[in-house]
Amino acid sequence: MKAGVDLGLYLSPWDRHEVSCGKTLECSEFCLGQMTELLTSYGEIKDVLIQEESGTRMASPGLLVGLVSFGRYLQGGDPAGHDWVPAECDVSIRPGWFWHESEVPNYEATSSRRNRSLAKELTTGALASFFLGFGTLFLLLASGVYV
Repeated sequence: MKAGVDLGLYLSPWDRHEVSCGKTLECSEFCLGQMTELLTSYGEIKDVLIQEESGTRMASPGLLVGLVSFGRYLQGGDPAGHDWVPAECDVSIRPGWFWHESEVPNYEATSSRRNRSLAKELTTGALASFFLGFGTLFLLLASGVYV
C-alpha cells in the first residue's frame, strides 16, 4: 500500500482465445487457476472485481469480492447516505479489448499531451475521478490476454 491506496484487480472470465471457455466446468477450472496465480504470486491484493465469485476466497480468505451488477446499483439508494459505489472507467491500451498478435499497445493515445507516463496518468485520473475515499485502485488488465 502506497499513499493509503491498496491494490485491486478487475478480472473477466470471458476469454475469446481460451479453448475451455464455453465449457462450464473446464472454463471455471481455467478461471480459478488464473485467479489463484494472481492472488498468490504477485503480493497482497486487497480487492477483486469479477463477474462471478468462482471460489476466489480459497486462495485469499480475507479478500473482498466485488460482484458486477451495475443495473442493481442504479435501482435505489440514498444520495445523501454514508455508503457509495465508485464509478468505473475502462481504458484499453490496444485498439480493442482483446489481445491480437498484430496489435501493438497504443501507449501514446492514452498518454496526455504533457507526456506524462501512462502509469501516472491512469493512477492520477483514477484517484481524482472516482476512487477518492474508496481506498482501492483497480487495475484493468488490458495489456496482454484479457483475463
